[in-house]
Amino acid sequence: MTLATQPQFEEACSTPVTSADSLGGWLMRHGYVSAGALSQALWQQALGDVSLAEVLVEQGSVNPADMCLALAEFHGTDPVNLASSPPDRAVLAGLNPQFWLKNNAIPHHVSDGITWIAVARPDRFNTLLGSLPDNLRPARPLIATRAEIHETLARTFRVPLTAAA
Repeated sequence: MTLATQPQFEEACSTPVTSADSLGGWLMRHGYVSAGALSQALWQQALGDVSLAEVLVEQGSVNPADMCLALAEFHGTDPVNLASSPPDRAVLAGLNPQFWLKNNAIPHHVSDGITWIAVARPDRFNTLLGSLPDNLRPARPLIATRAEIHETLARTFRVPLTAAA
């Protein structure tokens, strides 16, 4: 797995996003979705609090693995397959699983003092950053599917999640 470097991530985050750089337009220009499927997804997205990526996957326009790759490229980071590259258990020790379920995210590993966090909603990563404890900062996103994140959280935190239910 190749990870974006700190300068690459900062450059990607500092580039202003214009309407021409919207995720939907980007997906269409890169051949992930047709104009018709995008139009239908935008309409469905307007009906609820879901991301465009989630709608496109749910309607079958883009498969989850391709969407994960597309989101990673669009956001200037890397995808991670949590089944083949599970999170470092040391990073997960003592964490509140409810917080991570709510945020569709899971810390993956620490490298060079940076916590890499697998997220299903990269559009909400800055909000997540604001609620992270100091020991998990600085942090950068990796992209994973919601299903992989939830399966990994359920497997890793089975006992505390069961007790909380």
